[in-house]
This record gives sequence, structure tokens and C-alpha cells, in this order.
Amino acid sequence: MIEKREGHGEDSPPLSIVKDEFYAVGVFDGMGGSGAAICKSEFGDNHTKAYVASRIILEAINNYIENTSDVRCINSDGIRFTARGRLEQEKSSYPTKASGLRSKLVRDYPTTLAITTALKNEDESYVVNSYWAGDSRNYLWTEEGFYQISKDDLDTELDPLENLRNDGALSNCICADREFYINNKTIQVPGKFVILSASDGCFNYFATPMHFQEVLLTGLRLSENVDDWETFCKKEFSAVTGDDVSISLLAIGFESFTDLKDTFMSLIVTGIKEIKSAQDEIKRLTSELDSAKADLEALIQSEWEAYKVSYMKYFSVETESVSEDSVVVASEESLSVSSTNGNDVIPTKDEICNDESAEIDEKSNSSEKYDAAPPTRIP
Repeated sequence: MIEKREGHGEDSPPLSIVKDEFYAVGVFDGMGGSGAAICKSEFGDNHTKAYVASRIILEAINNYIENTSDVRCINSDGIRFTARGRLEQEKSSYPTKASGLRSKLVRDYPTTLAITTALKNEDESYVVNSYWAGDSRNYLWTEEGFYQISKDDLDTELDPLENLRNDGALSNCICADREFYINNKTIQVPGKFVILSASDGCFNYFATPMHFQEVLLTGLRLSENVDDWETFCKKEFSAVTGDDVSISLLAIGFESFTDLKDTFMSLIVTGIKEIKSAQDEIKRLTSELDSAKADLEALIQSEWEAYKVSYMKYFSVETESVSEDSVVVASEESLSVSSTNGNDVIPTKDEICNDESAEIDEKSNSSEKYDAAPPTRIP
């Protein structure tokens, strides 16, 4: 398990059970967006309801499977009844005030559930059961291929690739405030195989669903043992994910890790070579484009500095200084010319008024002389 925030990861530890010829793996992903409310619990007072939900449901389902004497009786109704009862117990033990917030997105103790079981038949084949609620997934891996054996509970019909691109809203999950259901799919499997359950942090941040299998297969080929394989997968998931990561896996019918490697060595993930090659080409072109953009910006700055010398000539520091001095001199000369007494002094208000009065009188006299002239008569 990989926690996005250490000590506060909302994925629970994964489930892994082996009982004689019965096997079970599972994951539980607390839904932090809709279960973000802080609550009291056996884990302390500073965890979200999503954190608590994934862990108490893990505990309840683990006990349910371990305590069922006949594993053939394990079914979706039993899982739902067990989960519902544990949630009611939690609410009773740690009562909280009802929230005033009403939203379709808010849930009380919400978590996903994905469990895969395998039970050996008398004919040496196995019956594999996939149980789920939400968008954590179950997988079956055989010599023939890699198969998703759960279908995300979404409010719209999207295939796994479409959901990567559109991120559909969940229509079903385990929670304390609404009804929920447990999906089930049963498959008969001969021979050797791998069952695994994974939270969406494992697969939801790759470009395609094929990339998830490619990580598992490449890690298997490059590893000498299970620990190496786990280390490789954790590194690859951590490099791309933005969420908590939990995965539980059991290889059934294999004599050794070498046998497991040899069985899957010849498998090819359809289309992944071509897709990764195209992705690498896009990375190369993007790098070239980024470099070209940087070169262009450097060229723009260099050419602008050369062009600016002439372009901004009349706003350079020296030009601005000369222009200001010229304006001051011109103003002083204008004021000197306006002087009425021949001295380079500014005229007073009275002098300006006397000059204006004299001009008015002079104009009046001229007007009177014109008016006194006798009119010209036409005989």
C-alpha cells in the first residue's frame, strides 16, 4: 500500500486470505471527497470518515470470511449484511451530530470494496468470484490474457478508457446513510492463474488500461522474487498516481516464482508497444518545441534591444532631460516678452488690467468715429 499522506491514507491495508483451497484478495478505498468529515473512532479523533470506513469494513469482511465454516456460503448478500452491520455499530459507538450540509456528493462513512475469491473444485479447476461496490477493480490473469472482472458503478455507461478521460460519478458505494448493493460475477477457471484487486490509484492515472497490465508484466519479467516485483510496481505506480495505492494479489497453482515468470513470459500487451512509441515521439517533439520556444524568446529579446535604441530615441534619458530644459527657457522668454515696462519682470495684476482697459477704450473710440460718419444715400 502507498499512502499519499503518510498516516492519513484513505485506502485500508489490503485483504489477503488463504484457507486450505480457498483464496481471497481485496481492497477498500475510503472515499475522501464525499467522506471528508472528521470523526472520532478507535483510530483517534483526527481521521476522516472515509479513513475509518475503509478500515472497519476491511476488519468486518476479514472476520466474515475467516469465521465462515463453509466458504461456499460466502456471497454478495453476506458481504452486504456484514458491511451494513459494522457501519451501524460504528455510528452507535461514536455518534455524531447530523450535518446541516445536504448534497448528493456527501456520504456517511463511504468506501469502495473489491474482493476476488477462488475456490478449488473437485476436478482441479477453480470457481472465481468477483465482488465489488464502487470503482475499485478485480482482475483475473491467466495464460490466455489479463481480464477485468468487475465493472465500475457509474451514473453513466462508460468503458474503462472512456472513464479515464471523463471520470464518471459513482452511483454505488458502501456507506452508512444510503442503501448500497454488492455486485457479483462468477467465472470457472482451469489451471494456473492470478487473482488481484486494486484501488483506482493503481490504474486511474495511466493513459490507457493497457499500461496497468504492462507495469505488472514488465515488473514480473525483471524481478528475481516477489519482493523485487512489489518494489518495481510501487515505484511505477508512485511515479504517476495522484492518489493512495492499494493492491492485493495471489498467484494460484504455480510451483514457484520462476514458474510464474515462465508462464507469463510470452504474453504481450496488445497495442502497448505502438502506444508507448507514439508517446515517446510526442515527448521528443514536445521537448523540441519547448526548446524552440525558448530560442524564440531569446531572439525576440535580443532583436528588441537593438531595435529599441532607435525606436525609443525621443524617450531616452538624455533626450528627456534636454526637452525639460527647453520648456523652462521658453516659458521664461514668454513671460519676459509680456512685460509692459521693458524690464524682464512679470507684469502685475493692475498692469494687466490697465492694459486691457486701454485697449477697450481705444476700440470704443474707433467705433464711435465710424458711427459718426454720415450714411451714404442713393438718390
